[in-house]
Amino acid sequence: MGIIWGAFSAVHPHKRQFSLEDKTISYKLKEDTIPFWAAIVLCGVGSVVFIALFPAFRAFEWPNQSSLKKKKGMAWFAREFHIGLLGLAMAIVLTLMITDMVKNVAGRHRPDFLARCKPKSGSADPEWGLSDDSVCTQTDMSLMRDGMRSFPSGHTSFSFSTMVYLTFYFAGHFKLYHTSSRAIKAFSIFFPLLLAMYIGVSRTNDNRHHWQDVLGGALLGTFFGWFSYRLYYPDLMSDDVGTPYDITREAKLPSRNTPQTDSRGNQIGPYPGV
Repeated sequence: MGIIWGAFSAVHPHKRQFSLEDKTISYKLKEDTIPFWAAIVLCGVGSVVFIALFPAFRAFEWPNQSSLKKKKGMAWFAREFHIGLLGLAMAIVLTLMITDMVKNVAGRHRPDFLARCKPKSGSADPEWGLSDDSVCTQTDMSLMRDGMRSFPSGHTSFSFSTMVYLTFYFAGHFKLYHTSSRAIKAFSIFFPLLLAMYIGVSRTNDNRHHWQDVLGGALLGTFFGWFSYRLYYPDLMSDDVGTPYDITREAKLPSRNTPQTDSRGNQIGPYPGV
């Protein structure tokens, strides 16, 4: 999937015609409030840190500030941490792959497209029709191509996919619907979504996206964040909430040393020495 995502990123977006009088693409070119690398650090790396914390607390108990007492073991911690990362990686790759594919197919112009295009002096739309990129004087083709990738917002879809996954991860490990103090836990687990919403809104303030782009990115990221969580974890109402499917399945399998009986109650295995 990563290779497919890379291939979509290299494809030239669809070239739409546009009007030089269109005010929705006439905004000035600005710097990013939150560059994509910062979104990766805040949402991606931040998610990895929190995904590591819950298995750590469940695998070890903390008797005091200076020592660790082993409880479930490092192997158990590594297993659950690995599964949590798999879900996060699935959410990110699926989201970015679909986002780039839709960006290239839609070819929607960003709000700052004309500032990127730099139309020739005296340019005007044809009497019957629209203009195309032949009126542009911009020599930086990567800047031009990026100006045609407005829908959906990649910053928004990425941040929502990671933060929605993390929200479900929090809800599962807090056992939101199975314990008391639900109101406090509900407020706590929604903090990641506030970060995702801030990143999304910043994209309109930076003249990088129309509001529809941000909404589309948010919906896309939300779906894949939920989808990826449910690939590896049960729903929040399940008795096994917060525990990966694989670990739950193994815990329910009969032990090799547990006596097995037939319908009449006669032992059929395992037998000593076998």
